[in-house]
Amino acid sequence: MKLEQLTDRIFYYPHQPETDRPMLAYINGSRISLAIDAGNSAAHVDGFYGALEAAGLKLPDMTVITHWHWDHTFGMHHIHGLSAAHVKTNEMLKQERIRLADSAYADALKEEDPCLKQEYADGREIVAIPSDIAFTDKMTLKLGGLTADIFHAVSPHSEDTVLVYVPEEKVLFLGDSTCGDFYNDGYMDKGRLKTLVRTIERMDCRYCILSHAGPLTKKELLDYLGLVMAGDEGHGQQEKPDATETLLYKVAYLVEVEDREVSTNHDKEELRKMVWKALPDQDIAIDDVHTAEWYSTQELLLDPGTMNCGRCHKCNAWTTDREKPDPVRELTNGAVVDGELLCDDCLPKGHPWAF
Repeated sequence: MKLEQLTDRIFYYPHQPETDRPMLAYINGSRISLAIDAGNSAAHVDGFYGALEAAGLKLPDMTVITHWHWDHTFGMHHIHGLSAAHVKTNEMLKQERIRLADSAYADALKEEDPCLKQEYADGREIVAIPSDIAFTDKMTLKLGGLTADIFHAVSPHSEDTVLVYVPEEKVLFLGDSTCGDFYNDGYMDKGRLKTLVRTIERMDCRYCILSHAGPLTKKELLDYLGLVMAGDEGHGQQEKPDATETLLYKVAYLVEVEDREVSTNHDKEELRKMVWKALPDQDIAIDDVHTAEWYSTQELLLDPGTMNCGRCHKCNAWTTDREKPDPVRELTNGAVVDGELLCDDCLPKGHPWAF
């Protein structure tokens, strides 16, 4: 995998979902080069450094860590130069180092996480170490023509979340900060997310970089987070009744139409009448006890130009890239491989989103 260039002086090594490798970034100051995150293994670091050398860039003088999770830190023992992390990050990594002294713990991690198991196949050792430099609130690095403002931020993902802002390039690195808490069943704390959104809104940035997605503009990210905030505010915060649960089944239909059939409001209305008349709108008796009750019908005009959707490069089926924000969940899962959008049927065997 090659290094990608975001701005004149910022590069990134793209995320690799096959083994949960996050994006690794490189900020090319005239005096100091800074990497963001240390990767999930020594092999991940080697791949990153090979891409830097191929691009004619020196190895990083320092690496800053966005949070303690394994995919961002288990390559720390293998990096070039110094490492820097929040004090809470180091506390967690020290605990991990103690736990990993027990081989049974390492084996359990591999069984719980198939990505970790694949990354550390063939008996490769898992190593966790704290950083060389620790900070509690913020740290500013003068890299030579570039500034790295490194600061602790409130996030729903992890208590030790660190963001990195490069004002000269107007780029904000957010790690996994917009995600829910994976160590608490993916719980999304909307209050903490709202605080994070306000932090992003205050930043003068063109690009917002998440660790497991492609680069986004500030507007794209805030629009996506607005949809997350507009979701069920009570999710995960209140107990459900014991007596019953309700399952919502969503069934999607695709209808190919000519442009002229939706060119005017009148044309669209005629098409709606025809389509909705043909679609089932009756309750379905599943057995003597269960009934699927018709609830609503929705229409969505697919537009690859403005929406996260497109046709599979191989079979031409409609699909959505599940590795980017705001997927069209009614479509089949898909992902981009070697620059081509593929549906779950056409993705390579072993890919996380392959069917």
